[in-house]
Amino acid sequence: MSYQLPDEATMKKWLANMSDEGNAEFERDLRHDLAVAARFAEKQAQAVPPALLQYHDNDDSHQSAEG
Repeated sequence: MSYQLPDEATMKKWLANMSDEGNAEFERDLRHDLAVAARFAEKQAQAVPPALLQYHDNDDSHQSAEG
């Protein structure tokens, strides 16, 4: 999952015009997204190293003769 936040001026304008309820909802959503991103980063760090994946992708020995 990847997304880009708007520029700082636009973000400040949005936040300034948001109701207290809207700010609370935005904060909950942002905290949730940050927690998901942190868990994803942890799982990626525990995953197979990219060098091994690249080696496996280039290894044709596991393919059948039919290709």
